[in-house]
Amino acid sequence: MFLIVVATGSQTILSIAAQDESVLLAIARAGFAMGLSGTGVFVGMILLGMLLFGLLGWPLLLWLGRLYERKKFSDQSLAVDSIWLLFGLIDSIGLVFEGPLWILTGLIAFAAYKITLALARRLLDRGPIVEPKTLLLLRVFALGKRSELLFDKLRKHWQPLGSIMMIAGPDLATSTVEPHEFLEFLSGRQAARFVTDRSALQQRIDQTDWQRDPDGRYRINEFFCHDDTWQMTVEQLASRSGAILMDLRSFTPANQGCIFELGRLIDGVDLTRVVFLIDSTTDSAFLHDTLQQLWSKVAATSPNIQGATPAVRVLKITRQSERELAALLRLMLGAYPS
Repeated sequence: MFLIVVATGSQTILSIAAQDESVLLAIARAGFAMGLSGTGVFVGMILLGMLLFGLLGWPLLLWLGRLYERKKFSDQSLAVDSIWLLFGLIDSIGLVFEGPLWILTGLIAFAAYKITLALARRLLDRGPIVEPKTLLLLRVFALGKRSELLFDKLRKHWQPLGSIMMIAGPDLATSTVEPHEFLEFLSGRQAARFVTDRSALQQRIDQTDWQRDPDGRYRINEFFCHDDTWQMTVEQLASRSGAILMDLRSFTPANQGCIFELGRLIDGVDLTRVVFLIDSTTDSAFLHDTLQQLWSKVAATSPNIQGATPAVRVLKITRQSERELAALLRLMLGAYPS
């Protein structure tokens, strides 16, 4: 929606100048006085229009960010709404030759779409309310695109069921960024979201969004941590999650952070709630030895102490196919009573 405003601005000054020769001459003289060529004046009009409308569009961005935080729409509905609005406006341009008022058809079509959507949601909301299922995602940050591909598939199936919690990392930055987080980044206020100590962690947990969006999906709750706060954050999130998925693809002795997380899970979490994901890049022998070593030091208060050996649930995947994803979902949902 913001880019629509900016794109409109890129053409506005050109359109005004094309309609009035005196305006065009005044702009040309000003540009030539600054040493610009004819091409430079043309490009300058486009950039100036984009800048002016961009400044006008900034309040629109802030407004959308506030609406998102108040759960008036979701990230998915924002994307779909933008597509509807964009295509509606583009189609209305072709109709304007039939009369000036035809330019409003795009907005009318968008309004009709929103009304239809609101009625459909009201009908769907009459169904039974299911207790949300919370998932904690732990992973090897070095997975890169493989982590992003799996996450994009997983979230489509899990977000209608419940929230996903995770420690923020560069591997999923583009997949999990939310409108208000993007605006905070642009305005330099992103640092306020980082967990700096235990009180900040408790405040962040208290602010966690557990409610459904209007489209029936739950949100992804990211925790931004420093090197000295991510460990206590993992402990707190693990104790509050119904199911835990630990992606151990590419796991090697170099991943000391994952070794700490494995120890926290064995000590403090019922392993029937945990699924370990591996593939051919996992150092399976090292993983087995690590689990055995951690089990030998398990705390007396561990919920897993009743068993003679740790009963871990491990799923090996090869292609991240829908069949493998279905098997993964069945294992994770097994952490919840039927």
